[in-house]
Amino acid sequence: MKFQIAWAAVLTQNNALKVALCVTTLTILILSGTVINLALRAPLVIERECWSKAVQTVQNKQTAQEIENFLRFAIPKRFDTDASDAKVFLDSEELGFRTVEQEDLTRKGMKQKVIVDSIQISEKEIVVDTDRILTLGAVRSSIPFLLSVQILATPRTAANPYGLVLEKVTKQEGGKKQ
Repeated sequence: MKFQIAWAAVLTQNNALKVALCVTTLTILILSGTVINLALRAPLVIERECWSKAVQTVQNKQTAQEIENFLRFAIPKRFDTDASDAKVFLDSEELGFRTVEQEDLTRKGMKQKVIVDSIQISEKEIVVDTDRILTLGAVRSSIPFLLSVQILATPRTAANPYGLVLEKVTKQEGGKKQ
């Protein structure tokens, strides 16, 4: 066998391998892009009943309406004496404050209930205007109770479908906000 023929066969084989490598690389790039695109799509959830149907999934980011609904539901959990399952909607620090406050009210023979009047959500803060009703036996008194609230996003669960918890609730001075 001549040297030129052997060398030509090696070069031909190298060119074929280079083309195969380019085609394989191009295929891998196209498939990677397709996989990434499919992975970033919202999942398709099918509810199985007598008739199967696609279910709309909720977004992770809460809307202003969801935040307002959460606050109307969670603020009474923080302050009401008869509130149950407050652990789900309160941060551990706020839960501690609630426990101390409720023990103090129980020691004084009082009960409290909070009614949410209005909620003002801005980029800086959330202001909740409430009425605090304190009960001592048969005597009831209503006190304006203006709150500044900070919330924290958590994963949505069956017990907490809002995916929010009260992180910090502080009383603002000045009563009702005009």
